Amino acid sequence: MRSYLLLGLTLALSCDAFRRANPEYCDTSTPCSSDAVCNLSLTRCVPKSALPTSGVPMLISISPDTARPLAQTMVTLTGTQLSDVRGVSIGGMPASVQSITATQITATLPSLPGACGRLPVSLQTLDGQVHTSAVTMRIQPTNLAFTSVPGQPSLAGSIMAAAPLDGDDLSELVVGTSGLNSLTVLQGAKNGVFVTKAAVTVGYPPKQIVFADIDQDGRSEILTGDGIKSIDRFFVNASLGLMASVGAQITHGSFAIGRFDGDVFFDMAYVSMVDSVINVAIPSGANLLETIQSSIMKVATGKTPQSILMSDLNLDNKNDVACITDMNTVSIHLNNGTAALPANNIAVCTNPDRLFTGDIDGNGSPDLVVTCGTDTPNSELSVIFGSVGGSFSASKAVKIAPNLHSFVVADLNCDGKSEIISNSAGQAGLTVTSDISMAGLATSKLVALPIADQIGDIAIGKFNDDTAPDIGVVFSGSAGGFVVMKNVSD
Repeated sequence: MRSYLLLGLTLALSCDAFRRANPEYCDTSTPCSSDAVCNLSLTRCVPKSALPTSGVPMLISISPDTARPLAQTMVTLTGTQLSDVRGVSIGGMPASVQSITATQITATLPSLPGACGRLPVSLQTLDGQVHTSAVTMRIQPTNLAFTSVPGQPSLAGSIMAAAPLDGDDLSELVVGTSGLNSLTVLQGAKNGVFVTKAAVTVGYPPKQIVFADIDQDGRSEILTGDGIKSIDRFFVNASLGLMASVGAQITHGSFAIGRFDGDVFFDMAYVSMVDSVINVAIPSGANLLETIQSSIMKVATGKTPQSILMSDLNLDNKNDVACITDMNTVSIHLNNGTAALPANNIAVCTNPDRLFTGDIDGNGSPDLVVTCGTDTPNSELSVIFGSVGGSFSASKAVKIAPNLHSFVVADLNCDGKSEIISNSAGQAGLTVTSDISMAGLATSKLVALPIADQIGDIAIGKFNDDTAPDIGVVFSGSAGGFVVMKNVSD
């Protein structure tokens, strides 16, 4: 006991000596005198007479405005009333300031491992106030690289999708297993290791998984369908348990969720291969599946529609619909608020089976990506490039490996252009295809995986506490398995 008392006395004397030697020091438990304020970032007292008098600093630009995550790039910030700035941060990380004038700051960016996309730029003034600017810095890796995160749960699956479900910004994963006719929810964590939270039997092999906050409670529900006649909606509680579902018997090939009529409630588009129409269900409230049969708008296609998507293809803040057909075409229907949606039919590769959207060329307008001959030696890929106003190019062929199986479209390096992430039967890993042009040119990179088995599906999401999109892979072979590939691109 005596030694502890002596140690406490020694520490107290040491702290008192430090404060006498550093009278300007302050922190949350060590206040300043009445004529000064504590700058917590600098941990020192600033006299009130030295506080800024020139007004709020404002940034106008940053140059260059793009940098690699680990490059520690020197930048020049221009603006007004910058004289009282004492600190600059990018995405919450402090930069090293070299010089400050009333209109210009030079600083070196910190190393930002895992950063990707537009990050906010903030200025701190002498009084400790932080001013977040409208100016942003794009962190854009140029060398794609991924590493596996160990410790994942063991499961097998044939389909997978990612979305935040528990209220934070991390993605959860929902895995569907055909052999068990089940859905399993995996909860994400900041370290990238998932935890199995809930499983439910759906009574059929799940062919689609879609997320939407249909009841407007701030938490997305899970919708799944069998691609034949059953669509179910599962509610997710705060602990990621799956609650009782609402189901509907709807003859459909595939379905999509979006807002078609401009109100706050979600609508559903689904294709009927029997009567060659796109059905758009527009409920008056949140009871989408409960009232789906009484709120149908039929859009004639003139062909047998198959895979469908619902997205704002012409950037007018209204969801449009597009589907592939049995005539080797994509039928695009821009939303004009009526059932008489004119069709723009564009020829694509032979035997199309799935339809995706993304900004392949980086021009800010959505493009369409079509897979053809999935799981056959004749697999093909067509890209339809969109432009402002909803006009679309003729389809362009993109080389893809035969026996294409799993496929997803996402911007992995935050350059504004979507990559295509795919896997073919028998392939050891994933292929990332990028820099796709109107001329059909592209570059490809192989991402090795720690498990050598048949891939069931691929999903992209925020799987840890950085800002770079990561890849989830579930395997459908006899051994099964689940892998998270952390994005460590630079």
